[in-house]
Amino acid sequence: MPAGGANGDAPHYELIVGGAAARLKVLPREELARHLRGFAASVDFLEGAPQRKADAKKLISHTKIRLGLRTEAEFETNATLGRWFFDTARHNDGFLFVRNSVGLGNGAALVVSMREES
Repeated sequence: MPAGGANGDAPHYELIVGGAAARLKVLPREELARHLRGFAASVDFLEGAPQRKADAKKLISHTKIRLGLRTEAEFETNATLGRWFFDTARHNDGFLFVRNSVGLGNGAALVVSMREES
């Protein structure tokens, strides 16, 4: 359900998926271009072939809206939440930025982090 922009927050939606609380936040339009430039620049620090990095940057350059997901749950232990997250991206012709990696809605990694997450 939509939640107000309390304390100057961007519009967001709070919902329960697979028993876990999740918050989707829409990045304000006036912040999108700056955010995407930084995101595209960060792809150079990820692991992947030059063409895959170029593909990731192309995806980023075509982005019209950015939804951020915040949850305390782990996708690995909550299959319903993980499936919902990937399904949302796939149904909206989107992509994911998870654990410093860019992935497609079908679960395939396009470019990945060069360091192990701890």
